[in-house]
Amino acid sequence: MINEDFCILAQRGNADAESELIDHLLPSLKALAAKFETQYFGLQIEADDLLQEGSIGLLRAVYSFHPEKGYLFQTFASLVSENAMMDYVRKCVSAILDRLLHHSHIVNIVGPSCRTKDVLEKLEESKKKEYQAT
Repeated sequence: MINEDFCILAQRGNADAESELIDHLLPSLKALAAKFETQYFGLQIEADDLLQEGSIGLLRAVYSFHPEKGYLFQTFASLVSENAMMDYVRKCVSAILDRLLHHSHIVNIVGPSCRTKDVLEKLEESKKKEYQAT
């Protein structure tokens, strides 16, 4: 059986076909996750997290694949999984930027030559204001 046949069976509810398909494509997902981990090393993203996101993408690919379009399932699944991993990287970058922007906001309030104690005091004030507003 080829991947496309397993995919069609999985779409019809065959759990064994779904497992077989995932087992067959897992090594390429692991390699892709390792590549992303190396490529985005500075972001401290772990291969396990990328693999999880890629696996979710793979499952999404199984149930959205249309063989009549003439594509190979492995090609389609690789693209969907890679996009899922890339979305995760983007989320991580966004979270890092949000933290940096928040930190720069604190520095702007306190001043560039601030001490840790000053930052903590400003954070406490900020939390109190947010709490009082709610």
